[in-house]
Amino acid sequence: MWLAICEPHDEAAIWAVAGLRHLGVAPLEILLPDELVVGARLVHRLDRGGQASVELVTRRGVEVRSGEVRGVINRTTHVPQAALASLGATDRDYVAEEITAALASWMASLPCPVLNRPSPALLCGPWRWPAQWRWLAARVGLPAREWSRASWDDSPAPEPVERAAAVVIGDEVTGSVPDELAAGCRELAHAAGVTLLGVTFARDPGGEWALEDATPLPDLRHGGRPALDALRRALDA
Repeated sequence: MWLAICEPHDEAAIWAVAGLRHLGVAPLEILLPDELVVGARLVHRLDRGGQASVELVTRRGVEVRSGEVRGVINRTTHVPQAALASLGATDRDYVAEEITAALASWMASLPCPVLNRPSPALLCGPWRWPAQWRWLAARVGLPAREWSRASWDDSPAPEPVERAAAVVIGDEVTGSVPDELAAGCRELAHAAGVTLLGVTFARDPGGEWALEDATPLPDLRHGGRPALDALRRALDA
């Protein structure tokens, strides 16, 4: 089985799931973050050789065994606080941390492709501010828009004349970015330690493209049908 972990309002993920099912990726199960928290049962085992195995049963009765999962699209950022609303503030924070650790351990131990694996910052991978993405882009040779912030400078940055988006899936780059930027997008994803990355570029009046922002939660629809094909290949890797 394959899994897509996403919020119910995540239209990009729902689009991808529908497209992948049409391409024959089945069974492909959607798991909502709150059903991993409320009414779920998770058993995490570690044998003497250090091999982990996890059994998860959701409140809907969906059974997930780590050895049977063939690939995961992971778009959950954190444990939903609404699912823990019945707890006091102190207990809620503690329980959220414990559940986050359990879910991160589960996804990190899966032997199959996971797009993306958890990071210490978020369950869906590393999160950076735009300035940090631009710095990392410069490190891999991608042009990036200048970044400045000062309390005495509230003048807005010039609006770009055009924007373009790339969706990096494994080693494949889909979307509308110019060909000369594709290799840099791939290098940016490698440097960020992710297998799924969205990259936004802006073109200035002089015709120069530069990175504006990036995210481990891309709008997969920007990649169109090529993104679905790339997702299928990445999940079967």
